[in-house]
Amino acid sequence: MAVSQAVVFAWAGWLLLLTVEERVQNQYYAHLLENAAQAAPGDPLPPGVVRYTSSESISEAMGLADPPTKPGLYAAFGDSDHNRSKVMYGILDYVYWSRWDEEYAIWVDSPGSGQTVTWLVSPVEEYTDAIVDSIQIALLVAVLVVMVVALSVGSLIARWALKPMVVLAERVQRRNPDIKAGALSPGRSAHIDRDEVGFLEGALEAYEVRLRESLVRERDFLVDCSHELRTPVATLKGAVALLQTGTDDSARERYFGRIERSVQRMERLIEIFLMISREGCEQTPTQTVAPAEVVAEVVDDIRALYPTHPLRIQLFLDEAVRIDCHREVLAVLCYNLIGNAFNHLPGGEVCVHVDSINGEGRLRIEDDGPGLPEFSDIAVVASPGHGYGLTLVERLCRTHGWRLNKVPRDQGGTCIEVIFPRAGT
Repeated sequence: MAVSQAVVFAWAGWLLLLTVEERVQNQYYAHLLENAAQAAPGDPLPPGVVRYTSSESISEAMGLADPPTKPGLYAAFGDSDHNRSKVMYGILDYVYWSRWDEEYAIWVDSPGSGQTVTWLVSPVEEYTDAIVDSIQIALLVAVLVVMVVALSVGSLIARWALKPMVVLAERVQRRNPDIKAGALSPGRSAHIDRDEVGFLEGALEAYEVRLRESLVRERDFLVDCSHELRTPVATLKGAVALLQTGTDDSARERYFGRIERSVQRMERLIEIFLMISREGCEQTPTQTVAPAEVVAEVVDDIRALYPTHPLRIQLFLDEAVRIDCHREVLAVLCYNLIGNAFNHLPGGEVCVHVDSINGEGRLRIEDDGPGLPEFSDIAVVASPGHGYGLTLVERLCRTHGWRLNKVPRDQGGTCIEVIFPRAGT
């Protein structure tokens, strides 16, 4: 682009120079020949000027087929043998006939209608050639200088404009592929500049955050389903096995009821996890729930799964407490908190409390086991035995705005509390 602009400006300057030269020559010869035409017939003419008094004489001398008859100055070109000439009437004639070597200035003097026309012809001497040549050389040098400057400035501008994009590409390449989605803040990183490229980088970073969160939700969905569906599947298998042994009608009805509840629970679990896995972490639809009833059902199902487990469960349930939540979400939370005790404690006692504190519902579970390892983020557990269940509990509490407290007991063991917004009594 820089070279093209320099060439265009040089061409325009060259045309301007030729136009100026042509006008200077025309003014000179018009003045010279007009004065010569006004001289008396016996007066000498300027050197090189020839007077013709008839069209036949000028046509024969110059090979001019159609001499002009209107007064004024004309330019003509002729071949090197002086056998043929052509008067220039337009720019196209100049472009085509200027290839001939000889140039003439013709002055037509016509005093009036019926008067004799006189032609004065003078070869055009390039009096301005030396000046024009020097100007052309200076113009060529200026064009080369402008071209070099334009190329240099254009290169600097291109590098300056592309530098942020190169920096952005380097940052994207250096980005740690194992970085957590929570460590990124869309559009708020300290290294992002407040310009157009910074806006683009912020958009790319926000997209990366959303992509990583989407991958995390997909992974959590698969893990949640595989983790939570094991309990109803185990209940189904146990109930089917007991039915195959042959039992009385009352036991068979109880087992069929357990199978039906397990199937319904699996359907609700899948629905809940699909809701949680959506972008935006939308809360599941809520209703007024009695947590004491949910805890009692969960304990009954878990006892059926572990009929010979020595762990004792003490229930302290306030039937009047009501909370706003999704019933199956609360059941998932109870299954994980209480089920962890059966999975990881060899015996002892677990106390489950449902009560209220400061106008809010509370679920408190205490055990007398060895206790949980201390960690800052409940989603990152060092010990392999303490539960993806606790990870799911933390995520459910964070999604639904519940408060989760986990503290060690003075007598040994762990106390976990979940505080719910209370619906009333």
